[in-house]
Amino acid sequence: MIHSCFRSSDVDQEECWLEQKQAEGEVLTGFCHESVVRLLANADRASSASKRLHQALEAGVDMSGNCFCSVVAAYIHTSDLEEVERWLAVMEEYGLATNHRGKHHRAEALQL
Repeated sequence: MIHSCFRSSDVDQEECWLEQKQAEGEVLTGFCHESVVRLLANADRASSASKRLHQALEAGVDMSGNCFCSVVAAYIHTSDLEEVERWLAVMEEYGLATNHRGKHHRAEALQL
């Protein structure tokens, strides 16, 4: 099911599927969570993508650097540099190193 939603880019259907499976108590893989996060980020729904990524991390799901980058890119697209910086800091916490040169320096460089 998740593959067909991802292929069709049906964000709402995939998000609903994820919620349903979680409500049923099913343990979902990082791929399932990442599919939803990346679709939300690509659909210009940065705050929803951020929320989903945060929930997955809180649940102990191993998320890839690409997933974090999708959220960062979504926030770059909305020019929300504070959220870009916050997610870059979270990436560092999870061992996904970035080159930090001070508040907003990285985010501003990414916008160029």
